[in-house]
Amino acid sequence: MKPFKTLILCTLLAFLTMPKANAQATFNLETGTGTGTGYTWSNPILTINNGATITITGTVSDGRRIEVAANASVNITLDNVSITGLADNQSPLLLNDGATVALTIEGVNTLTAGNNCAGIQAPDGTTLTIGGTGFLTATGGNFGAGIGGGKSLVEVATPCDAGTFDFGTVSFATATTWTVGSQTWSDAVTATNCQKTVFDGGVYEDHYNVDCRSNPGQKGDLFSWCAVARFKETLCSGGWRVPTRQDFIDLDIALGGDGGIRYPDMTTLAKYMGSFWGGSYGGYCYSDGTLNYQGWYANYWSQSENSATNGFNLNFNSSNVNPQNYNNKNNGFALRCVR
Repeated sequence: MKPFKTLILCTLLAFLTMPKANAQATFNLETGTGTGTGYTWSNPILTINNGATITITGTVSDGRRIEVAANASVNITLDNVSITGLADNQSPLLLNDGATVALTIEGVNTLTAGNNCAGIQAPDGTTLTIGGTGFLTATGGNFGAGIGGGKSLVEVATPCDAGTFDFGTVSFATATTWTVGSQTWSDAVTATNCQKTVFDGGVYEDHYNVDCRSNPGQKGDLFSWCAVARFKETLCSGGWRVPTRQDFIDLDIALGGDGGIRYPDMTTLAKYMGSFWGGSYGGYCYSDGTLNYQGWYANYWSQSENSATNGFNLNFNSSNVNPQNYNNKNNGFALRCVR
């Protein structure tokens, strides 16, 4: 499955209150000239610095692009901007770590990324709010979203079912771990109250969507995405955390993959199943609790969201590997912690 890659905006979406900014600046990407302060031009990159309020114009296809400095809070207006023709790993508008951007769209704007990047690259830890009365077409390259991320999407807070759930005693084997590249992975997560649920005659307890169920004979219990997202500090603690989509991409690359889906890739698959990962085809369950594909499929949730209904996960089976898989949040998948 591929992420949604083109997003067209033509209405006012949101407002964001920003800190006191510099005076209004302007910059034309096409001519490489501008007025005011709050930005740095080092061809081919226009960097927007903290406190800037700037209107950007121009049509370019020669590698010129926009970046927002790390931890900067800025106001940007795109007014009839077109940025295309970028190389791999280049985004027309990149938000660096911790950046907060209030983006206003005026006129007709086109942002087209190179492979592995989004039309507007907004990774984990950044904030992007979009408004205005113009049109925006943001298109990602291969592995890239329209707005969000390339090989790592921005985390989006989507409400899950309210309330709390007592998982009982949560555990994961820290004595049996796998160090791959810069990451260390735990064995699969289990919780005692997940194992107290009842599955008999095809009927499963109806609280599944906000908690978990056992997976007899397999490594780890099965959790919904909302359970993982809402209770991530409970499920992975003591210096461990629930992985992100990027963590699975990095794992896949460290095991010899390329971070994307491959049909087939038996060499990397063998590493997932072997000593580097210790994986198992534990299968999964649907929202009604029905177990499926034990011995055939392995799915592990990340905390990263693909859409209002889907979450990202690592999937591998007997014929392919996909560290950027996404499925319905109500499915029950296994969980491993990383540090």
